[in-house]
Amino acid sequence: MTTSDRIPIAVAPLPGEALESWIGAYARRLRVTNNTFFTAVGLAGSRTSHLALRLTTDEVAALERATGVGRHVLTGMTLEPYDGLAVAILPDQRKLSRPPAWRFSGSRARYCPACLGENAVRGPVFWRLPWAFACTTYRTLLLDLCPDCHRAPNPWKARRLGPRQTGACTRDGSNVGFRAACGADLTQAPVTPLPATGLILAAQRHITTLLAAEAPSRPAALAEFKRLYALAWRILRGLHTVADRAPEAVHTVLAECGGVLPQLTSEDVGHDAHNAAIGTALARIALHPGHADHEALFDWILEADRSLLKRQKNNMGAMAGRWTWSGPELVERVLAKLDPDATLHARLRYGSASPRPRWPELTAASITHRAAMTPAMLWPG
Repeated sequence: MTTSDRIPIAVAPLPGEALESWIGAYARRLRVTNNTFFTAVGLAGSRTSHLALRLTTDEVAALERATGVGRHVLTGMTLEPYDGLAVAILPDQRKLSRPPAWRFSGSRARYCPACLGENAVRGPVFWRLPWAFACTTYRTLLLDLCPDCHRAPNPWKARRLGPRQTGACTRDGSNVGFRAACGADLTQAPVTPLPATGLILAAQRHITTLLAAEAPSRPAALAEFKRLYALAWRILRGLHTVADRAPEAVHTVLAECGGVLPQLTSEDVGHDAHNAAIGTALARIALHPGHADHEALFDWILEADRSLLKRQKNNMGAMAGRWTWSGPELVERVLAKLDPDATLHARLRYGSASPRPRWPELTAASITHRAAMTPAMLWPG
């Protein structure tokens, strides 16, 4: 279909490309800025950061009319398909809040230097997700920051002040009154290589499968993400408290990531690719059987969890209650692990010695009713 509003030069989106990457590529192809591109398609004053999250009906129509790209493809380049699974977009405004499972990481994208170089500085929407930490094509950790200015580089933005070369960091200079871009060549940024058959890449492939879940499978995928995160943040905090007692799997994953401990802030674990890679890879081992350290790693995670408490608690309910957000599967495992040191009353209450421990869910009325029936059950006469 051709209309009088169609831009005569077409730039087709790459498979899985992020909307802001495509907009930047289109603007560079037309030799204009992002803002000029928006004016040309009838969206003057629009912000790329808003469109990249969710497109309105008018925005989809304008982009489809001017570029010929279908609305389903345009929507697929935004974060909207991942809303409620990997990201959380505030319903009444186009801003991100804390993801359903992982620490808030803002709206910036990670990047793979080799992919930027191969694809003319274009990249996938996958890089925008907090669960993206490795490039499975070039087998490297993704990067978060520019190697020169140490800020999120935004390589997709076409701006009036440059830089003109593709693959350069577009962030403003840090000096007061100096607005020229950093200009560092992001395609040559140093990376951490990953072993082809290692635990980090295996974890990233597992995450990619979860992210591709169709609508009927999304609840199960979200439940998996919650379990992974519940384990991951305890692992990352535990590396700074009980690392000396960690099983071999922990040292293996650390070695894959360059042998450097992940960053730890005063409030939470870091949200960079390094943290996400270590936490997710080890959480996957602890969650799914098959690795030699599956059980030993879970035991160590429980030890790490205890180390985070200001006052040590041996109360089974208090310890297991810290896991309820992640769902019943992990709660059952925690109860089973706590059973040997529990009181008889606690073991009966939580069924921790049984094959399927459970969190008590009876209401007060149900408990009272059962108690009233007990004498008749013991003494039928």
